[in-house]
Amino acid sequence: MSTLHVPADPGAGPSAPGPLPATTRPVRTVLWAVGLGLLLLRLPRTTDLMHDQAAAAMADDLQGIDPSLIGLSVNVAVLVGVLVFAVVLALYLWFAGLLERRLVPEGLPLGGGQRIGLYTMVVGGLTVLSQGWALATGRMAEGPVEAAAVPAFALAAALLYRSRWRSSGPGRQVLVLVVAVATAALVAMV
Repeated sequence: MSTLHVPADPGAGPSAPGPLPATTRPVRTVLWAVGLGLLLLRLPRTTDLMHDQAAAAMADDLQGIDPSLIGLSVNVAVLVGVLVFAVVLALYLWFAGLLERRLVPEGLPLGGGQRIGLYTMVVGGLTVLSQGWALATGRMAEGPVEAAAVPAFALAAALLYRSRWRSSGPGRQVLVLVVAVATAALVAMV
């Protein structure tokens, strides 16, 4: 008699639920949509700036180029930029979920059965903050103060989750912090 199809633990059959993810799918979807929405709100100003820069660059190099060609190239560049941003943000959020499963598998409850994990908070929070900053000021965050805010945000987020990783060994605790800061730096660079 074969025992290939009999689970060793009766509760571990196909109907047994697996561990809950640190971040629920609706939270991840909302963060992606808010980040993309903020970028889209910035598009008119960004498109105008890019058009002006392209026209100035082309005026020096190529005399007599059709202005509609410059407009088309700017529109294509903006469209490609939006698509790349949407894909990269989705990849960052997926990567955050992967890190959460490996390092800090328990998320913070948000209410209504929704949760958010540490690395999703870092990715989503920094994306929303940077896009909100750019929308409010008309420029991307740059300089020493903004650069210092990135690891500070990651460390503050990690401290919110301290009760979820405090009981692990010192090496793993350092790893959780280093990965949070590294993830924040990765998000800030792109």
